[in-house]
Amino acid sequence: MRPRNAHPRPVRRAGPRLAPEQTLTRQQVSLPLLLSLALALALVAAPLWAFPGLRPAAERPRRESAAPLPGPALEMLNRAWEAAGDRLEQALLFLQEPVEDPQVAERLAAGLGWGADAPTGEERSLRLVDGIGGPYVEVTWRLRGEAAARWDERYRELRQALAAEGLWPQVQVELSGRAAGGQPLALAGAALDALGARQREPWSDGRAASVAGYTPLLPPGPYAVNVQAAVRRDGDGNRLWIGWPTVRSDY
Repeated sequence: MRPRNAHPRPVRRAGPRLAPEQTLTRQQVSLPLLLSLALALALVAAPLWAFPGLRPAAERPRRESAAPLPGPALEMLNRAWEAAGDRLEQALLFLQEPVEDPQVAERLAAGLGWGADAPTGEERSLRLVDGIGGPYVEVTWRLRGEAAARWDERYRELRQALAAEGLWPQVQVELSGRAAGGQPLALAGAALDALGARQREPWSDGRAASVAGYTPLLPPGPYAVNVQAAVRRDGDGNRLWIGWPTVRSDY
């Protein structure tokens, strides 16, 4: 007989029994869980390595300028001018390019021979600017009168000096002067016809007109269009601007 003060035995509830080969060990339960956690972590971390833009800045590869592939040349802007222009009065070359070495501005000036006074018909500006993302070089080169007719030579000189520093920025070009006779919108369209430009975006208010478009005869730029022609009535005649990738001046 069992003593009266003895604890009663716990009642075992009936339940399904596993066969010996179905018995799960702690290792068998933990392994699938660990594999699931590892897979989840891999999926979360994958974008960081698949997409360099998502990596921490310290781990991203340093961006280096590369020489552009041979292709269309900006000298083709002369074809547009010949189709709608009369007298070329000014050419503007302009660029802004981030740099890591602040001394690059001095070396560029020396490479271009800009230490002395500018020749007649030229205005030069080369300066180092402190921007939000770091320093950048800004170059403005205005050519007037006879010097404007040689803008393509000056353009090549500028690109060569930049290339010597390992820089390949996009140099904006704008030609301006007297236009041929005719309606402003028709003249702007004729300039783009000479370049076979398509995807055009015309605008006109009667006195002034502008047509922007894209042509494979010019290098692609930062916008959907890579050439623009603008015309404004000026007294008895017209003034014309042709720019790559767009016109910078007010018209």
